[in-house]
Amino acid sequence: MNARRILPLTLFLIALFVAVWHWSVENDRARVATARAHVEQPVLEKAPPLDPDEAVEREAELAAAAGLPLEPAAVGDPHVPAVSEPVETGPRASFAVQVKDLVVPYSVMGLFVLPGEEVEFETVFERPEAEYSLLTESGTLLEASDGQWIWKAPEQPGYYPLFVEGPVDRIQFNVLVQEPFRNGPALFNGYRIGAYQSKPLRGDVRFNPPEGLIPVTEETAAVRVSPSFTLASFASHQPGNPRYMILDERLLIKLEMLLDELQSDGFDVTTFTVMSAFRTPWYNASIGNTTRYSLHLYGRAADIFIDEDGDGRMDDLNGNGREDIGDARVLYDFIDRMKEQAWYQPFLGGMGLYGPKPHRGPFVHVDVRGYVARW
Repeated sequence: MNARRILPLTLFLIALFVAVWHWSVENDRARVATARAHVEQPVLEKAPPLDPDEAVEREAELAAAAGLPLEPAAVGDPHVPAVSEPVETGPRASFAVQVKDLVVPYSVMGLFVLPGEEVEFETVFERPEAEYSLLTESGTLLEASDGQWIWKAPEQPGYYPLFVEGPVDRIQFNVLVQEPFRNGPALFNGYRIGAYQSKPLRGDVRFNPPEGLIPVTEETAAVRVSPSFTLASFASHQPGNPRYMILDERLLIKLEMLLDELQSDGFDVTTFTVMSAFRTPWYNASIGNTTRYSLHLYGRAADIFIDEDGDGRMDDLNGNGREDIGDARVLYDFIDRMKEQAWYQPFLGGMGLYGPKPHRGPFVHVDVRGYVARW
């Protein structure tokens, strides 16, 4: 190749390198500045939305008769479910941990695994030259290197705290080892589950029947799964002791990030009230819902509202002095605007707007299905 052809090619490669480097630096600065730690996730092609859940009215009527006492238990034997230790730092840590294709920037987070599952942890956005340690009294640490670990979960279902500790703070993972589940039998340890669809929706493996279920006892219900929520926040209203459920960590991070955004925008909000989250297939059908692939069945959906005054209904977000669908519309529109943000792409999902009924206020359905759907 002669010099006349080499020079333009060389200049092009240099320009391309500079452009990529500049984009990388600016992207990292933006991610750190906004503290939106995330990793790229596969996003499904936009598809017709799933049928909305239109039977939540009956669920609310049944909920009052299904409450279970949620008394805390002492931390002790790792085989005995126990309450999370108080979070000693703020809701966000000074670093983040990548685990299960998610980046966790929060000081406490639930992690749901199968018995004996091997889980990889890696620190990201860490302080230069800082040292980090993984601390736990349970399971087996298979590999450890600079900011990276592979940990094998215990075989016994239950609650096992695990910490990734840095020089100034730490991230506490409240690991809940699930009980192995086989789809088919109507009852699971005496708790009515019903049957999941044997074939996943549109071939999406995320709609495969679950391999494990999280046991929800009076003790594990109080385990904190994020700075703002406990496991009980997402458990089914279906009575039982224990109850069983599924919960997707991605939903937890989405809700926490939405709270961050609302607070940054000046909303008076400390948490969301979760009106309904996980439902068993049996319970979903019993309240009149015919949606066989509802995201509620897979622990990836929540019906939420803002209730800072504690009256059990949506607050007057639009300031018109009364409770109406406009209050839910304020929250709905705010969340909908997030879909244009780069950090929000791994958390895209469906959203539904619901007005008030005599026995409940308005609310918004959110989920993490992987593509935008609205109703």
